[in-house]
Amino acid sequence: AAGRTAAARGRVVRGDGVIAAEVSVDVGGAVRAGAGDQLRIIGNLILVDSRLEAIGSSGSPAEVEIDGATSVEGQGLISGHDATLRFNSGLTNEGSLAFGAGVNDIFGDINNLGNIIVSGGATATFYDDVANNAALKVSKVGSTTSVAVFFGGVTGSGGSTGGGDIFIEGDLQ
Repeated sequence: AAGRTAAARGRVVRGDGVIAAEVSVDVGGAVRAGAGDQLRIIGNLILVDSRLEAIGSSGSPAEVEIDGATSVEGQGLISGHDATLRFNSGLTNEGSLAFGAGVNDIFGDINNLGNIIVSGGATATFYDDVANNAALKVSKVGSTTSVAVFFGGVTGSGGSTGGGDIFIEGDLQ
């Protein structure tokens, strides 16, 4: 559909395919991609107190690609588990970006003004630039160590916590 697609309070947009529109998700709504799904949004994605969930499995990742700008506002959440996320026009995160398990690949520049969380033994690999001006938590509990890998530039005034492994292979500025 061309134009604008909205997921009203509590509504869900899910599955596999292409949405040729801006997607605006209101309080309690969600965009979901499951194992093996390849969801592409050609317009912007705006999450306001809502969620984008990309929950795959080790042999069948969930893939979400957004061509337009992506913004997470308020208590919004983007979560991944064995996921590939492509923010082709960048992501501005004022909510939370959380990876709970599995291998997660994140493409596109990120302006983090909220939380980035890698936990539960997850690996999150960021291929482009991350401006971290808030919180980065990479957790370790006992023998379960989470890992964040940065191949792009890492900038910003935000710090990191959690005791997990952080690899900065790009430019640290």
